[in-house]
Amino acid sequence: MGNRFDEWVRHYENLLWQVTAAFFAVDSALLVLWGTAGDGPAVPIFGLVLTVLMVYSAASIRELRHGAVQRLDEDVAALFLGRRLHGWWAFILLSLGLVLAWSLVLLDGLAYYDDPFTLLALWYALCVGAAGGVLVLGFLFRRPRTPAHD
Repeated sequence: MGNRFDEWVRHYENLLWQVTAAFFAVDSALLVLWGTAGDGPAVPIFGLVLTVLMVYSAASIRELRHGAVQRLDEDVAALFLGRRLHGWWAFILLSLGLVLAWSLVLLDGLAYYDDPFTLLALWYALCVGAAGGVLVLGFLFRRPRTPAHD
């Protein structure tokens, strides 16, 4: 019926949910509690980095889970590989929403500087870099890579 990879698949599935839920909770709480314009650029920059790190972690876990699924019996693996709901893109869109929210907080924070236009290039680079990082990871890991078997 099953093989030893059943437990690994279950482990990675649980880990994926727990890690993404924890990252979303921390990132959203940080945005709500400390994401005000008067706090300076450090908190929004940390929020952008945290969002990209969240997507990277989820992509890594998805790749590990996919490797375990590939080693399952064919009938069990078909349950995981034949799904039609694409939750990955919903996750990527929510992550882009966090990037947008942090970008707006960071842009609002630039108004507190004497010459905010000098920091506009930094804002642009950080926000486009974070959004680009989320999109690149989303595209590259939309279907996790198949590991090479021995």
